[in-house]
Amino acid sequence: AASDVYKRQEGLTSIEKIAANDESIVATAHYYKGLYFSNIKNTSMAVQEFHEAITVETNEDERTFYIEKYIMERLKETSPMELLTSVRNYTNETFSKDSKAKLVLLLASLYEKMNDAVMATVCRTKAVALSPSVDKERFDVAYKAPDSLKMLAALQYDILISRQDENLAALNNLGVICQNNSMPIKGFSLYRRAMSGGEALAAANIAFKY
Repeated sequence: AASDVYKRQEGLTSIEKIAANDESIVATAHYYKGLYFSNIKNTSMAVQEFHEAITVETNEDERTFYIEKYIMERLKETSPMELLTSVRNYTNETFSKDSKAKLVLLLASLYEKMNDAVMATVCRTKAVALSPSVDKERFDVAYKAPDSLKMLAALQYDILISRQDENLAALNNLGVICQNNSMPIKGFSLYRRAMSGGEALAAANIAFKY
């Protein structure tokens, strides 16, 4: 373990020397220093280095990546509620739709840690609307939606099915929503479509509910 720490220290020294002569990798140097301090459980120094990386980075995609690391590190010593304002501010300062969507998803994760399922769902919905790059999150929007937002979940499943007819999990889950909202015929139809594709849960739902 001691040798590993020594190797990481040597690596940091090398990065710092290179960064001293190449301004384009200064942010990267701060990031790797942040990782080093995070690995040795020095959270305050890790937070400081990740913040420096954010400050000097001009590329929005890279900056967003550093913001995510910074917030996750701060979560080790700070409550999610205290970080909401920071993430909102970073989101407002970001112009790329892809990067903004990732930061909105970061907001969703903070709300989720606060057990606020409604706000987490709202943020995920906004993120998938902002950028196709996070469309893979659409299933999570629907699956994690609280009961009070099941109609929003139904819409997301419907979008997934319209784009990918063989999305068996979406077919089955939309069937459940229909079944639970007085639409048994529609639910049965969706279960049958999912079951024909090999979705075992759909077969179980038909056996249990019909």
